[in-house]
Amino acid sequence: TILAKLQRAGCRIWYDEGIKGGENWRKILASKIDSVKCVNFLLFSSKNATSSIHVCAEVNAALNCERKIITVRLDDSNFTLDLEMYLRSFHILDFGNTTFDTQLLESIDSSSFA
Repeated sequence: TILAKLQRAGCRIWYDEGIKGGENWRKILASKIDSVKCVNFLLFSSKNATSSIHVCAEVNAALNCERKIITVRLDDSNFTLDLEMYLRSFHILDFGNTTFDTQLLESIDSSSFA
């Protein structure tokens, strides 16, 4: 997977898999995005993500915290026009591109690596 490749390359990653049942996941995600340790916000754009109000809220939080957003398009789905206006301001990585792995590693801020 993409996350496993990043971890093998030495990138420090946090994602919501570790949130336990009954925990306030919105509060946890907000605090992680707001943390000084959050340098890059990796956004996987897919049909499920673009239709999720929760993912849109996370993207807005990353924008409000001025995080670098790295969008990986997994399919041809688009977010709402207002979010797409921001996301298209930056180079979007296409998962199907033959140079995807290299582009992704080059996009991530070096401070994210151990």
